[in-house]
Amino acid sequence: MYDDVKACADVRTWVGEHGVSVSLTAEQIAACSHPGRCDDDVESVIGELGLAGIGQLAQAELIRRELREWGAWDDEELKDAAQNIRRLVWIAAGDLAQEVRCAHCGTWARPGDDCPECGKSIDS
Repeated sequence: MYDDVKACADVRTWVGEHGVSVSLTAEQIAACSHPGRCDDDVESVIGELGLAGIGQLAQAELIRRELREWGAWDDEELKDAAQNIRRLVWIAAGDLAQEVRCAHCGTWARPGDDCPECGKSIDS
């Protein structure tokens, strides 16, 4: 899967349950979703993105709410806005790395789901 994501050159956008979005290139997705620690790679991608690369970044409370849904961090940990951005990019990259292209129309979706574009089943 890692090689498939790395080979694709388009920009893809992850949108959370609370409307927070992150747009990443295939290279950025691969850099932030590999096995092992991704901290340095996530930090590098955040630098590449600047504030314009992350939709609604200024809305720190939305990001906290998004991350709270994951249940991995307590309220004290979620007070660190900079760390929350790192967490968000890491989660977005991981989710996007798991998606595959629909064989029927080329839209990205998760294996086992129906394609949001053509409605056909996505097979891994």
